[in-house]
Amino acid sequence: MNILFDLVASQPENNLKFHGGSEYTKAVFRAVVQKAHNRLYCIYDSGRYLDEDIKSFCPSNNVPLIDISKYKKLDTVIEEYKIDKFYTALPLENAIQKMLPFSRKVNCIITLHGLRSLELLSDNYELKYSTGFYFKLKYFYKRIFPVRYKTGLLLRMRILIRKFNNPLIVTVSNYSRLSLGYFMPEIPNKSIQVFYSPINDYLQKSNDDLFLLKNKLESKKYFLLLSAGVWQKNSFRLLSAYSNLIKKDLAKEYKLVIIGASGKIRKEFRQKSFIYFDYLDRPDLEVLLKNAHALVYPSLNEGFGYPPLEAFKYGTGVIASAIGPVLEVCGDAALYFNPYSLTEIELRLLQSINAPEFKTGTQPRIDRFLMIRQKQINDLDLLADLICN
Repeated sequence: MNILFDLVASQPENNLKFHGGSEYTKAVFRAVVQKAHNRLYCIYDSGRYLDEDIKSFCPSNNVPLIDISKYKKLDTVIEEYKIDKFYTALPLENAIQKMLPFSRKVNCIITLHGLRSLELLSDNYELKYSTGFYFKLKYFYKRIFPVRYKTGLLLRMRILIRKFNNPLIVTVSNYSRLSLGYFMPEIPNKSIQVFYSPINDYLQKSNDDLFLLKNKLESKKYFLLLSAGVWQKNSFRLLSAYSNLIKKDLAKEYKLVIIGASGKIRKEFRQKSFIYFDYLDRPDLEVLLKNAHALVYPSLNEGFGYPPLEAFKYGTGVIASAIGPVLEVCGDAALYFNPYSLTEIELRLLQSINAPEFKTGTQPRIDRFLMIRQKQINDLDLLADLICN
């Protein structure tokens, strides 16, 4: 049995060089390589960035890389390499969907991380993030015709899933499984399996003191916000809440480090306490996660949620939205707030600053990380078995 693995899902999407889907894809790929035993082929797009580690990992493990940009149909690859099984981690967002359907029977396994676009159509602040005419047009269409938009989106999802020949669907949390059953009850329960989203084991390699000094940061004296340019991550409300604290002189000893904010967001919030980064190499990001007073995770919708766990591994505090998947992953190791309430966000930030137990309670966070990590390891092994057998 020959397996075709979609590495396009590990490449940049929506101008994000690294994203949750890419991290997930790389973790699953490494696990599959160990079990596929020279039966594995991979597709990628030579026109996009491919992780350097993956580039070197493939030849060293005798895994052929197939440049999909040279093909018009995925079918051609299926026939040429006599593929029996196909796996992709991002079927709904991936460019390869334009190369479907398959003309012959191929067993497909796809990962659906969640149905964010159906659960969360829009937000009052979405336009604050929008750049370009298309995004603004889409925003107004969703606001004026929400039912029509949702119906059309659901229809396209159903058509796409059928193109994968009624695949086995993997999802990353119990919450996501419930959502899939709610929106697409026609999918049999046995066709949906839950495997917790795996996490890559990144090691903190940079010199902490040098990086912090260079960027005028003091350990445990800043909050950290990631993916601030994506409206679903709700950065605008957090920045508004933090600005209110600055005006009230209630967080003067702390800074807010913001990763990935758009130009519009930066123009709106120019406080001296805000430190912006467009992008950071992984070792530098690990330094920020390790030394932050808290990671703030104000997301409006998630399928799983990597960042809180990445903070927990260092014992770093997490202040997060009280939404299903985040509650499932973080348990009682985080502080929670209503992501739509500026007042509640402000109060949780203040609580973290003034509560001694927040600063000293590192062990419960590490324990939570270790517990979820063990399930991730077990589930990743089961998923790799499912793909390879």
